[in-house]
Amino acid sequence: MDITVEQYGRAAVLRCKGEITEDTVAPLVRDVQAQVAARVSDVVVDLSDVPFMDSSALETLLDLRDKLAGQSGQLTLAGVRDNLAKIFEITRLENAFETVSDCLEAVKGL
Repeated sequence: MDITVEQYGRAAVLRCKGEITEDTVAPLVRDVQAQVAARVSDVVVDLSDVPFMDSSALETLLDLRDKLAGQSGQLTLAGVRDNLAKIFEITRLENAFETVSDCLEAVKGL
């Protein structure tokens, strides 16, 4: 998985490309932790180019959400396509995250 990071003041957008699985989730964790260390309070994870994620990815997103919330921040998911929405639905996590259609909407809302 490839990740690019864009800064928007105290918010950051992490654009992910490729599958997020147990084998590929480490860069996402590293990049979110780097943003937290840089005092970024809100992180948007763009999933529009992510075709699949496994249970490890879901668990990681929940952990990152909780970490940011513990520091008065927020994790927002953007660009959740139908295939990922189905995974969230099957696992009953469809309401566990703030979701928006695109990154621009997410950044404006922060």
